[in-house]
Amino acid sequence: MDCLVSVIVPVHNTVEYLPRCIDSIRNQSLKDIEIILVENQSNDGSAALCDEYMSFDSRVKVLHLPVANASIARNAGLDIASAPYVGFVDSDDYIDYNTVSYTHLRAHETS
Repeated sequence: MDCLVSVIVPVHNTVEYLPRCIDSIRNQSLKDIEIILVENQSNDGSAALCDEYMSFDSRVKVLHLPVANASIARNAGLDIASAPYVGFVDSDDYIDYNTVSYTHLRAHETS
């Protein structure tokens, strides 16, 4: 996948917040993104929800880790990220429509 931004989301027991989080990333104004959901030992349905999103959006990748650790999850996401830019979003949070945009990328390149 050729994408400009990889967005990494560590996931652990946040099933009630996860749809809003993932949808906020999927609906960015910049569509050239990959979404890396790094699920780590959830027992609330988060793992199944991650897999469900991967089944209908080709931009979503899911890693299932055998440990529950946000730092390890972020690093595992970095290991498979394919884009030149990387962002992180916590699974109990969400981002605005233009958080990941061409304008922000161009501003970053010139600073």
